[in-house]
Amino acid sequence: MNTHKKIIISKKGNMLTAGIIFIIVLIVFFCFMRVPATADSGSYTELKRYETCLIKEGDTLIAIANENADRFSHVTSKEYMQQIMELNGMNSEHITAGQYILLPDYIGK
Repeated sequence: MNTHKKIIISKKGNMLTAGIIFIIVLIVFFCFMRVPATADSGSYTELKRYETCLIKEGDTLIAIANENADRFSHVTSKEYMQQIMELNGMNSEHITAGQYILLPDYIGK
């Protein structure tokens, strides 16, 4: 009697495993990725952390950038607003009360 069993791995199983490994590699890559900041010197700075911001009635993205640019970066308010938009995947400056956005902190505390 043959006690050895053959294990058959289908192509579908291989593709699924490869897909899972690819997703894990992407997650690890993005966790350690550095976000470029357009500093006055044109250099890149390391993103230290994120700050969450709850949008209140009457808030504008440029006003939020004006309030936080000096605190979290070494760039102008307009450049900081662009960084906020990039970090949050925004295509426009439109924000809505009750929405949360992330503010990039390049200085760190």
